[in-house]
Amino acid sequence: MNDWLNNLPQAVAIIDNNKIIAQNTALDNLLAIPIIYQGPIRQLIEKYQQNLQTGHYIAQQILCKTLGGERHCTITISRLNGAQLLVTIMPERHDIDNQNQNLHQMVNIAQGLSHELRNPLASIIAAAQLCANDHNQHLTQIIIDNAQRINNIIARIDEFGQSQQTLAQSVNLYEILHPTIESFKIRYKIHFITEFDPSLPPIYGDKTRYQQIFNNILENAIHATQKKPNPTITIQAKYTIAPAYPHLKCMVVIADNGGGISPEILNHIFQPFISGRPGGSGLGLALCAKYMADYGGKLTAQNTLEGAEFTLFLPSINPL
Repeated sequence: MNDWLNNLPQAVAIIDNNKIIAQNTALDNLLAIPIIYQGPIRQLIEKYQQNLQTGHYIAQQILCKTLGGERHCTITISRLNGAQLLVTIMPERHDIDNQNQNLHQMVNIAQGLSHELRNPLASIIAAAQLCANDHNQHLTQIIIDNAQRINNIIARIDEFGQSQQTLAQSVNLYEILHPTIESFKIRYKIHFITEFDPSLPPIYGDKTRYQQIFNNILENAIHATQKKPNPTITIQAKYTIAPAYPHLKCMVVIADNGGGISPEILNHIFQPFISGRPGGSGLGLALCAKYMADYGGKLTAQNTLEGAEFTLFLPSINPL
């Protein structure tokens, strides 16, 4: 039973007569106090037991005492076998669903701004090229390079207004993840731990866009872990039974031990121009979230005890 529980990405426990008879590693790493000693959870369990019916479940958001402090979690309780109850705990995550309105407003502003900037930038680059000579080549090149950098940012902003649905196709997840991870292994002295379920079905989307998503998240993880004594990045690809996203059966979790995301940034991590990296444009993760939304997927972020954890809920071609 423990092997089965430990293979689940969610924090789960099995209760029998108000006693914990089994719980998985995910729960060990989440709660600071056992569930039966957390008053609100215990009260929910008692409420369910009073109205116990086979095939029914109860779900409620509760403020739980976790290892990272108090945190809202969705508690789901269902009947497993006889008097045994299956309790699932899903921490509240910061995802694109909570930020769609702000994202849409910011994209509209940014796209209007990019339209106004294109012509002046083109004129600046052209003028700098005409003024270049042996005496000021270095200075004019600085003007050209920085103007081109702004142009590149504008091009990325414009991507927010483009739908990628026409590029959607069947994509083999392993064929994207494996070469991407191998490429990073060659370039960086970082320990990668990979767990991949080979029976996962093809996912729905565009291969190039998914490569961009994984590259961006892994680059952020590498940047966060490079100066740590034992830099480690864990990538898991598996089935999911997430109650919040029942139609998304494939999941990729990318976790690092880089210390986590600043709480001030975490709440806005998928908004444009929000970055925790010096010199970062703040567009990478916003585009990742946008691409995922284009294909009906979800991208979430949270902090763990060791670092940051990004979870991608992916649409599959053949729903499991």
